[in-house]
Amino acid sequence: MDKLTSRMLAVARFAHAYWFFGNLYEAVVRTPDTVIDNSSVTGLKPGSPVRYYLPAIPAVAATTVAGAALGWRRGGSRPALATAVGCLAASGALSAYLIRSVNLPMLSGEGVPEPAERDAMLRTWYRLNAVRLVCIGGGWLALRRAARHTARSDRSGARSVA
Repeated sequence: MDKLTSRMLAVARFAHAYWFFGNLYEAVVRTPDTVIDNSSVTGLKPGSPVRYYLPAIPAVAATTVAGAALGWRRGGSRPALATAVGCLAASGALSAYLIRSVNLPMLSGEGVPEPAERDAMLRTWYRLNAVRLVCIGGGWLALRRAARHTARSDRSGARSVA
């Protein structure tokens, strides 16, 4: 079970890194500006960022939750695991809000919104994306801490059952 826990935590860290750097890239190259100004980028068409995140959603959620559930029995890594799941929930909630209130209207293909609405949508995206990046990064760090604790426990042979 310890090997499975370690693998789940490793995949969860990789998935978090994929998510983090994808969102960081979008912010740096200002993808939302391009998408909102180009009404031909819709849904799953080329250029839409949705295509790159669909494979990551199950990987991030499933491996984080599975790794936390498997590692929960270890006791000492519980605070890190709880933090990872909390960060996942927060970044997931931020993503859901952004998708519903910003991304879907931008990707609807209904044309460029009025300048004031466009600016408000972009401000919202960039501000909440920054918070989301902090949450995703915090989740990654918490998973790393839990994985280190798991590896340390495995090396020492100590097992804590709570």
